[in-house]
Amino acid sequence: MAVLGYNVWMNIHDISQPTQVVKDLVEKLGLPNLLNEPTERRAFGRAMRDQNQLGQGRLARQIKESDDSVVYGLVHEDKDKDNEELDYTQRAVVRFNKNDKSVTVQGAEGTQVQATFDHYRQNVTGDDIRAYVVEMVYHLRGISKRPSGGIYFVGVDGEKILRNVKELVAALGFGTVYLERVYDGDEERKNVWENAEQEITGMVKDALERIGKLGKSGKCLQKNVAKVDALKEYMQVYTNLLGEQAKAENLVQVFADAQNTIADKMKELAEAKAKAEQEPDPQPIDEPAKA
Repeated sequence: MAVLGYNVWMNIHDISQPTQVVKDLVEKLGLPNLLNEPTERRAFGRAMRDQNQLGQGRLARQIKESDDSVVYGLVHEDKDKDNEELDYTQRAVVRFNKNDKSVTVQGAEGTQVQATFDHYRQNVTGDDIRAYVVEMVYHLRGISKRPSGGIYFVGVDGEKILRNVKELVAALGFGTVYLERVYDGDEERKNVWENAEQEITGMVKDALERIGKLGKSGKCLQKNVAKVDALKEYMQVYTNLLGEQAKAENLVQVFADAQNTIADKMKELAEAKAKAEQEPDPQPIDEPAKA
């Protein structure tokens, strides 16, 4: 029996590998470089998350964030069960400097934060690999089979790349990507189309919500319009794959409604721009003469 595609899911371990090692293997396997590489800001967030997971009353709490920095306090929580009270003692201050992407620490108990920050800055984690696998699924025009994600479907044309993704994850020790054949049949085609219709409709809705929230500047309008246009290609992929089982009428209407919404938003932005151009510049207020 012919294969329609593959169900894809994964079991990824919470380990890490040097970023360059991962990138080299991605290139060797001929995979697209869709890896979300570590940044200093993300490394700092992960270092703070680790502090919260150390236990023994140790906590990391954000104090403030400004244009220049993010400041956390490392505190120790003491429980007084007899009096039913909690007491907190600050042990260190950790600052992420946005300008030079560095971390500074005040207090002896914060010294390990620097090492943890450096580690995450130079390494890819299990979270990054999970995100990479999902990116690859959607790169191959895959769909989620559940609203919460976790298991995906990719058409048979993506088999070779999926097997290379599976090899990548295994070779780096991150765990396993599972591929389960979905054989061609009327029921299977019906199920895939229902998933595709739900997924595409949801993605169009998300793009339109972002368009609706745009301010007068219309920033990111074209990006979201392009997203809707790309989803039309998504629909065509599954129409071609599934043939007569692809009941595309509902999606055709979804896209027609989307085009009307986009046209209304463009008109609104054009009118706002024209109005702004017609308004006179504010005149300076004359200051009273000094005595």
